[in-house]
Amino acid sequence: LIEFDSDIVAIILNGKKLNASDNIFGGTGANYETSTSRKWESNDFLTFTSSQSILVDRATVGRYWIDDARIITQSVSEPSSIALLGLGLLGLVGIRHKKI
Repeated sequence: LIEFDSDIVAIILNGKKLNASDNIFGGTGANYETSTSRKWESNDFLTFTSSQSILVDRATVGRYWIDDARIITQSVSEPSSIALLGLGLLGLVGIRHKKI
């Protein structure tokens, strides 16, 4: 069972899509396998147990292939981030009213 702190919004299992999303969602400075074996095969299974967890039912690996998956979760704003955004918006409204 793999659990996350926020909701899962996407899972990428296809090798070509994993390669294409490395620059967007991958770790900074990470080196990823780029071979055609980087994917989940049709006999590999996972199950959503909730919106924040998955269970890997079966992932068959061999000597020359890799089962990779990219799991994308929804970021949850911290209360301080929301407060800072609100203050910024108030500042913009204040500047606009001052010009008028």
